[in-house]
Amino acid sequence: MSISPTPVGRPAQQGMATLIVVVVLLALLTITVLVVSRSTVTELRVSSDQNRAKEALAAAQAGLDRGSQIYLASSSLASFDCGSSVALGSAGVEYCYSSSISSGAATITGTGISADGSGSATVTEVYTISSVPDYGELVPFVASGNIPTGGGFTLVPNPNSGGEGVPVAAWSSSAGTAGEASWDVCQYDEYLNGLCTGAASKGDYMCKKDDEDNCEAFVQDTEVPDPFALLFGEDVSGCETDADSCPISKYRASYSGLFECSGTTITPTGSNTYDEAIQQAKANGLRGLPVIWIEGDCGVKNVGSADDPVIMIVEGEMDIQGSSGDVSYGIFFGMTDYYSAAKWGLSDEPDADNGSNEIKLNGGTIKGAILVNGEITHTNGNGTIAYDPSVLSKLTEAGEEGKGLIRARGTWRDF
Repeated sequence: MSISPTPVGRPAQQGMATLIVVVVLLALLTITVLVVSRSTVTELRVSSDQNRAKEALAAAQAGLDRGSQIYLASSSLASFDCGSSVALGSAGVEYCYSSSISSGAATITGTGISADGSGSATVTEVYTISSVPDYGELVPFVASGNIPTGGGFTLVPNPNSGGEGVPVAAWSSSAGTAGEASWDVCQYDEYLNGLCTGAASKGDYMCKKDDEDNCEAFVQDTEVPDPFALLFGEDVSGCETDADSCPISKYRASYSGLFECSGTTITPTGSNTYDEAIQQAKANGLRGLPVIWIEGDCGVKNVGSADDPVIMIVEGEMDIQGSSGDVSYGIFFGMTDYYSAAKWGLSDEPDADNGSNEIKLNGGTIKGAILVNGEITHTNGNGTIAYDPSVLSKLTEAGEEGKGLIRARGTWRDF
């Protein structure tokens, strides 16, 4: 009987091969775990760094915002050192700010620090404060075109608008025949004392067209400022040639649509009351003013009040109406279509006729001012256009309340 020998090396070789495979797999698994762990740690670090960077950036923006608020309130801003920085909310992040003010503009810098102190960010932006026109300097009548010699209106001048003690009642580029002021001018003090009515007193206290050469209160000047610029402190010189640079459309968008006019009746649109519409104009309109903006024709009669004067803009035919007992309080702007071609981008040139909307004076009393960026096309009847310091000061106060920050485009940076 013979016994075949069993191969001695084969099971050992198979076991060795299995062991090698297992070792390789374990090595690959270990490498994979290490790679994944390293990647996870890296991602966590990146995420943590991003969170700290976001914390710091948010704090820096808070410092910028805080600094801009202080600048708006005081027109000045001292540096707030980061060594005594302020905590922002419950996160523990902190901010500080500093500024450099030059030529009416403030470059404000906010610096933020993350909660653990390892992250920081800096943001910078340039601000200006919107100008507030001093309506107390307005004269009762401003026309960048002609005031024709007709009608029997009485002008009561601003007693100091031409300088201390120099009254000005009307400022226009021309007044019919050169040198003629067709309206009587009654000085402010006399007007307050009732000395401007009645034939007996007129000769003593009024300068009339017969002596216009001695009546400096009626100023004719080709350099009459644009009434829109007087109202809102905006440069409108570019409107004649560049619709994109013209600010009129943005003001129209912020104020129009709140009121409508039929004849001399002005009503708020929608379900708003008159007071609600005025408050909405002040809340949402540029410069925060009590503006009644009418797109279309409108008669002016008993608009506003002594306590709540308005700024009324009529983009259409404006007709001042009424008797001596019909009084409107505020600034009334008859806005011609002088800019129409340019503002709609239809032409590179302004309208040749300097505005075709009719601006009529047929009576009533205006306490405040009338502004026209074109011609008075019709005057008839009797009326009064009187400087009223209380009305103008209330409108100036409204402008002060509505002033705001203007961010200079393209100046925000975080580097």
